[in-house]
Amino acid sequence: IQDIIVNTSKYLSIEETKTAATGYMIKDYRNNTTAEIKKELQNHSLNVVTLGTGTKIIDQYPSNGITIYKHDLVVLLTNDYKNIMPNLVGLSYKEAKSILDLMNLKYELIGYGYVTEQNIPSGEKIDKDIVLKLKGLY
Repeated sequence: IQDIIVNTSKYLSIEETKTAATGYMIKDYRNNTTAEIKKELQNHSLNVVTLGTGTKIIDQYPSNGITIYKHDLVVLLTNDYKNIMPNLVGLSYKEAKSILDLMNLKYELIGYGYVTEQNIPSGEKIDKDIVLKLKGLY
């Protein structure tokens, strides 16, 4: 099989390219200005979700010292978070779980993969005792 792949690649003029993925080391952003950190992270092509409209960051995901890569998720919890449900549709279960854990919410995952439905609409104020249900692919 290896020979077939190599010969087919040569025939189709497909060259092997090796690109090094450049990682970005997450720092401890707590007590920093939300706008500055969000801009810094977006400049590194990271997917930034901000919970709340506060000017200071009080918690984050991932934590300090973790290396992430282009388009990975970073969640910033601000000092003015008012228990408003974010839109989790389209996120992977891992990403959704990370956000919900940061929000300290209980949840139930139905299916697997990516979130296709959530029982509480985004933008709605939520009670900490509620159990959010997320549906994914089956």
